[in-house]
Amino acid sequence: MKKLFEHVHLNHPVAKEYETIPLTKAYSFDPIPEGLDPKYDSKIPGLGCQMWSEWIPTVQKMNLQIFPRLAAYAEVGWTIKEEKDYSKFLGSLSKLEKRWDLLEINYHKD
Repeated sequence: MKKLFEHVHLNHPVAKEYETIPLTKAYSFDPIPEGLDPKYDSKIPGLGCQMWSEWIPTVQKMNLQIFPRLAAYAEVGWTIKEEKDYSKFLGSLSKLEKRWDLLEINYHKD
């Protein structure tokens, strides 16, 4: 069974050679554990992602690690697997980025 937590810790860097969780990896996250009998799929109520900030010096640096991956995890939680479309997600992400710019939220830009 894969380790689900490896994909959902936002305190892991976006652009570092180790422990990297790029946007594509966040978007491809599946909260249903590999190998779980499908009869239990409906028992998975949702997902969560964590940000452990004790080693992050500023809110701006924290936001850089949270955004836009938080949007990818939200999409995973709200969209059924068969309807997920990364290209469509990227299109909607540009709208969110405009909002983040207006709110002066620092986010990772590819």
